[in-house]
Amino acid sequence: MAHISQILARLKKDPIADLPIAEPFQQVLTECGHVWRDRLLTPLVMLRLSLIQILNNNCAINALRQLSGLDFAKGSYSDARARLPLVVLQSFLRMLHEQAEKSLGVVKTIGHRIFIVDGSSFSTEDTPELREYYDLP
Repeated sequence: MAHISQILARLKKDPIADLPIAEPFQQVLTECGHVWRDRLLTPLVMLRLSLIQILNNNCAINALRQLSGLDFAKGSYSDARARLPLVVLQSFLRMLHEQAEKSLGVVKTIGHRIFIVDGSSFSTEDTPELREYYDLP
């Protein structure tokens, strides 16, 4: 079990280290017409930082700096994240989905679309109906 926990810890620290996504991501950026300066917080670095932040319960930017090992100002991170267009992320996710469909016959067999949802900041009231539905005391 220690092996699995080590893998999960590594994925939380750097979720895209083992994935060959730099070139496809650059291609999506080019296709979407996104232009950036080659600084510390490039679009690929921002993608990595966003994933690290999400995987760590949407941690604060100060904690993200510690988790990533990068030294950047909070304002710089916020500005760089705002500059990354949503259409770039949507196009990149579409491309990843297409690659998953090609490489996984299971996806085609099941015939469902893949949706990724982050519900970590959503809460609901504690009602009797929900308690009954989720079989809670």
